[in-house]
Amino acid sequence: MNDSANIGQPLERLQKTALAVGAVAAVLSLLAALTDFEAFSKSYLMAFVFWLGLPLSCLAFLMLHNLVGGRWSFFIRRQLEAGSRTLPAFVIFFIPVGLAVSATHIYEWAHYVVGGGDAILDHKSGYLNQTFFYLRTAGSFIIWIGLAVLLNKWSAQQDRKGADGSLVARMNFVSGPGIVIYFLTVTLLAVDLLMSLDPHWFSTIYALIYIIGQALLTLSFLVLITRRLAECEPLRAVASPQRFHELGNFMLAFVMLWAYLSVSQLLIIWSANLPEVNPWYVTRFQDPWATMGFIILIFHFAVPFLLLLWRSTKRRPNLLRNVALGLIFMRLVELFWVIKPSMDPSAEASFAPLSLATDLVTWAALGGLWIYLFLAQLKKRSLLPVNDPRLPHEFVQKLSAKRAEA
Repeated sequence: MNDSANIGQPLERLQKTALAVGAVAAVLSLLAALTDFEAFSKSYLMAFVFWLGLPLSCLAFLMLHNLVGGRWSFFIRRQLEAGSRTLPAFVIFFIPVGLAVSATHIYEWAHYVVGGGDAILDHKSGYLNQTFFYLRTAGSFIIWIGLAVLLNKWSAQQDRKGADGSLVARMNFVSGPGIVIYFLTVTLLAVDLLMSLDPHWFSTIYALIYIIGQALLTLSFLVLITRRLAECEPLRAVASPQRFHELGNFMLAFVMLWAYLSVSQLLIIWSANLPEVNPWYVTRFQDPWATMGFIILIFHFAVPFLLLLWRSTKRRPNLLRNVALGLIFMRLVELFWVIKPSMDPSAEASFAPLSLATDLVTWAALGGLWIYLFLAQLKKRSLLPVNDPRLPHEFVQKLSAKRAEA
């Protein structure tokens, strides 16, 4: 049974809109780059890190699905596979970031000469240098794309061959070490692209906060897209309130984990009172960053935490969708709060109208193009892996009943 064409009608308009928005925003971004490449690079970096988190987390959740299975993961498996297949596009999207490292002064370490009088940069020069940075990035992309290619290849073979236990065994075999490698490589990504914006500052849990944040972003996006896909066969046959309840439980867990890690980082650094690391928070405890931090506390943690505690919120797809929309917006706000003070000399520079406009168009450009690619990949396969031998019996029964009605 192949229902891949069925998703074309409800999502065709969304795909065309995403492409149009992405194309127009890309033209505006190009103009911004030609006008002031360094200012553009700051905005582009934030957009790149935001959108890269989606396919990376899709890959991570896909590997988790292969290891543990479960109704919740079969419900979103095709979305995860489609997201992971967009990773090659980010090799192209990375080019402006690579140029920003070599051609701008966003990263102080990129142009530092050993022996230049900065003891910390001298000490870190073996790791923080352009050659090693590009090698690490290339290696990470090769690993991510390799994992995605293998898992999607075997999944496609499973669709053609039917219930083949050997393919399940292969996916399990790769996914176990794949998750470990994923955490290691994304840790390098977070350190290289984000934490090294202030090379004198460090935190041992900074990368984990980013990983949890991008997982929360991906879950929120999955709720949005799955709410639309639940109107399409064969997903409609199994799209019960319980499935959304399970996704809502995951969102609640990641909201709490993100808050726990963020507060832990603050308490550890603030109580240590070291001059090398305290300034990172001192800057963000001054307005307007302090006000933004309070907004993040309320709307990234407190409000979604209280809403997701309620069973009725998680079992009502439209209400859960609204919570997901709010979390996606707050993920962007939180990333702005983390990145911008490390790049701009003053808050006025970050909140200047031209700077905010550049932030918006670069974010829309990458986002529009990525959503277009994601939906194009999603339309290539059935929305449920009906030939997977691990497909829950409950799903098989519902699909059989649906076919009998037809």
